Amino acid sequence: MTTVCFLDVETSFSKTDTGTVSSPFFGQQLVSVGYQLWNMAPPFGPLRIESEYIFFNHNSAFNSVDGFKVLQDALDKTDILVGHNIKFDLTWLRECGFKYNKKLYCTMVAEYVLLRSKKLPLSLAECCKRRGIQEKNAHILDEYISKDVSFEDIPPEIVEEYGANDVEIAKQLAEHQLRSFNFTWETYHNDPVPASIEQGLISTLTLSNDLTNVLTDVERSGIKISNRNLRRIKLAYEEEYASLGEDLQKIIEQVMGDTPINLDSPDDRSLLFYSRKVLDKKKWKESFNLGWELNGNAKRQKFRRRMSRRVFVDIVTSLAPVEKRTKGTPCSNCNGYGKIRGYTKSGVLSKVQKTCKECGGVGVKYQKLSEAAGLKVTPRDQYDVASAGFKTDKQTLLELSTTQQGVAKEFIDKYMRYSQVRTYLKTFVSSLEAYQDDECFIHPQFMQCVTSTGRLSSRAPNFQNMPRGSTFPAREAIVSRFDGGYILEGDYRQLEFRVAGFLSGDKQIYEDVKNGIDVHSYTADIMGVDRQSAKAHTFKPLYGGTRGTQQEMRYYDAFKLKYSGISSWHEKLQREAVDTKKVVLPSGREYNFPNAKFNRNGSAVGATAIKNYPVQGFATADILPLALINMHKALDNMNSVVINTVHDSIVVDVHPDEKDEVIQLLRDSMLSIKDECSKRYLINFDMPIDIELKIGNDWLNLKEI
Repeated sequence: MTTVCFLDVETSFSKTDTGTVSSPFFGQQLVSVGYQLWNMAPPFGPLRIESEYIFFNHNSAFNSVDGFKVLQDALDKTDILVGHNIKFDLTWLRECGFKYNKKLYCTMVAEYVLLRSKKLPLSLAECCKRRGIQEKNAHILDEYISKDVSFEDIPPEIVEEYGANDVEIAKQLAEHQLRSFNFTWETYHNDPVPASIEQGLISTLTLSNDLTNVLTDVERSGIKISNRNLRRIKLAYEEEYASLGEDLQKIIEQVMGDTPINLDSPDDRSLLFYSRKVLDKKKWKESFNLGWELNGNAKRQKFRRRMSRRVFVDIVTSLAPVEKRTKGTPCSNCNGYGKIRGYTKSGVLSKVQKTCKECGGVGVKYQKLSEAAGLKVTPRDQYDVASAGFKTDKQTLLELSTTQQGVAKEFIDKYMRYSQVRTYLKTFVSSLEAYQDDECFIHPQFMQCVTSTGRLSSRAPNFQNMPRGSTFPAREAIVSRFDGGYILEGDYRQLEFRVAGFLSGDKQIYEDVKNGIDVHSYTADIMGVDRQSAKAHTFKPLYGGTRGTQQEMRYYDAFKLKYSGISSWHEKLQREAVDTKKVVLPSGREYNFPNAKFNRNGSAVGATAIKNYPVQGFATADILPLALINMHKALDNMNSVVINTVHDSIVVDVHPDEKDEVIQLLRDSMLSIKDECSKRYLINFDMPIDIELKIGNDWLNLKEI
């Protein structure tokens, strides 16, 4: 007999600049819990054995004295705990002292798995609406939420009605989903191994819910921040940012005269770098096939037609002439003020100020000088064209930096660093400050249902996009919570490249991996960039990219020639997507491509996603979680804790007395994925796997073990 508990918690929240926040780590409290307890296999069908709604912290309700015992007793009886976004509920329960370590079933995760990468809303209300289940009664809270009234101050009868309704519809949603998966609570409780690929979604579901349990504890563990280190790093960044800004402004004045340039504007940056300004943006887009077109119900990017260098230059010359440096003088019409006071019909001076038509409200009139403006960078080809000029993104500037000289190179190098430091300050350093609790811990939230591939994302703060290694000194602020403790990081070497080799069966990849050839170094040598920058080039043909600059195209051709199995596999994936409208991984994970069909050029609609999802999904959504789950289990009853995971890495906060043991446990957990693939997915993952282990006193200063 399987006992299933359908549960929902309501909590207090506070209002912040980023919206409402409900977290047990920042002083909020558990207000109430509603649950239903069901035996799912008695002689006469499902039987509800218990239903309770308990108030713990409500300002006007009777707060149950024995509520803790009642709920804990229910959890002790439970075999499967069910809820919508159950990680949220479980985090609160564990932080409030409740114990539950058995199976989970998250209706949000289940819906995400069943959608098979289709991007649709995953709120409880929207999930029920799609499945024709009774509507969620969220409207009864409207008048309170609009006034920022938290749950502890909403009338208890309203809270109970709302919460009990959530429990009931979550139950209905879960049962509806079970029919879609074609299994029962009994089979789910028994942790089934799929007998065939057709049952593979069950493996995806069980893996995802097992991962939910792990992520709950990872979030609770949190990451320790050294504010002393953080302040020092922030000050250094601020000083560098100010210095770079001054240097850039001097160069702007030198090459642009008085022409105002906003470095945050792509249009202004394009003018500054390429000395050209687009006259007619509409014609510009049409000439280079830029922008988006509506094709049925799907938005698809137009292909840029190939053109000769001469045609490209002619179009650029006609639509984007070279601009001149300017000299600014105060507008005589408004005396440099930019506004003019008018007169009323009666001739009285009006209080209303009108924008000066002569200067457009800027107070300055710009006179063109004879010398061409800007850095005079020569546009390379049509693939550098942007919607209102030319590309000035990181990758483009990185490539331009290797070809430019003099002031242009100086400016590009300083601007790239300026932009980098600005991002570090405004995005990452500020997040490390803003999201700390009273004990200087941050608790990033890991989200399983955001990306199309299944890869984790995170927020508050976003650790998935945090710069790696020594390029980001702010990592020095992340330290161990233990006196004399360590930060340990395990990282799979070239995991996505190896996964692509396994999925495609490319013999050359197997051979290169066996011989220890570093594909990113191979790419770097061909492209003439550093290894870190080379990764983007490696991944592009790996994920089916076919377009780029002439240099990039030469590399892509060399890649496809060397790893011919990748190209054959990409063609196979496209045929599978077109024929079946889906792609199925060896793990059983599925991706839907309902609009897949072949274009006249021979590629499938959505080809990039068709080629990309399998590699990224199998590597980071199916393999990495196996290692993470194993490591979390291995650390049970130890002081050391897993504190983070970033794509293909696992980060552990290590107690000093457990150093050697934890290092070995992490090594074993990450290298055991072959056995886990056999158990979970019934597949032989025969690609050689290698890892890199690093340890140090903080997350920046790590030394390889």
